[in-house]
Amino acid sequence: MTRAARGADGAPLPQAVTDWRTDETWSAEQIRTQANGMAAELARRGVGRGSKVIAWHGGDGRFFADMFAIWQVGACTVALNPNTTSAELETIAEFVGPAVIIDRTDTRIPEALAT
Repeated sequence: MTRAARGADGAPLPQAVTDWRTDETWSAEQIRTQANGMAAELARRGVGRGSKVIAWHGGDGRFFADMFAIWQVGACTVALNPNTTSAELETIAEFVGPAVIIDRTDTRIPEALAT
């Protein structure tokens, strides 16, 4: 028997994330599956403890899955707003020195950062 996670007030915690813009809902299992797949890909690319990973996208279920995957391999998440411009991304990436940039926006990663 699985027990529902509960908050400090004893109320059950939600078992899903819903994107208020699209009304798309991601279950905890979907996020877990996506996170495990991304963690395997990050590890394959040599991302691990102490690495920094830029996660450039909005707050849908993929964001949470990517963030959990980054933490799963021991790396640090550098979350960027989807409205961050390419020029701002270049500046931030130069400062942070990410091992990987996860781009889930409609903006193209600047040529200088593409690998």
